[in-house]
Amino acid sequence: MPRILLLVPMSQGASQAQLRSLDMSEGDLQVVARAVAGAWSSTGTLHDAMLEDLAVFGAGVVSPEEGFDAVCVHSLSEGGATALRSVLDVPVLQTARTGFLQALTLGLRVGALVESAADAVRLHVALRQWGLDRQCSGVRVVAEDLPSRKEGAQRCVDVDGAEVLCVFSTAPQAELEDMAVHAGCPVVNPAAVTCRMAATFIATGLTHGRVAAPPPIVPKLAVLQAMAHAGQP
Repeated sequence: MPRILLLVPMSQGASQAQLRSLDMSEGDLQVVARAVAGAWSSTGTLHDAMLEDLAVFGAGVVSPEEGFDAVCVHSLSEGGATALRSVLDVPVLQTARTGFLQALTLGLRVGALVESAADAVRLHVALRQWGLDRQCSGVRVVAEDLPSRKEGAQRCVDVDGAEVLCVFSTAPQAELEDMAVHAGCPVVNPAAVTCRMAATFIATGLTHGRVAAPPPIVPKLAVLQAMAHAGQP
């Protein structure tokens, strides 16, 4: 049975219910959602994103020793996943980019819903880095409740011209399905899509190569792990 580690950077006040909503285990696939403690919050800055990357690296670098066949990072920041690819041989995927790219198979203009203004800034930065900003119809900030998400989804479609939506939150799958019916367009759950993609890579024997993710010339894993531990609250 493929085992996937889903790393979820969270603030100290994050609920266990949010973490349980990301349990994608199904049939012959086991997904372990694990909170990553660090100097991070939903209202954090790019400075906090850097600390998040360190925390993600520290949590993911030991994943092969724990028997995981792939690592997925549920984050708007690519840095932690990029660093892990340089030292791991198993597939390492990041939910924001994977979810957005898969959304583009369902429509040409993708709208995004996030939970804070800081998240919106980080997503805009990431989309520019990935060359996907022109395919984004807009990023809207919504509160963490279903009525607000449904209203934001409708505005993405009616005002921004989105053809498909990506919801970057820990919303339960049932809520996303309700949003899709309300908005009249597909709603992509980046975490779910990324875990399924990781399972496909495992089944087909695919992972990143060393041309795209060169190994470190002088490995300093202990140093990075110590830095990640020091950044935790």
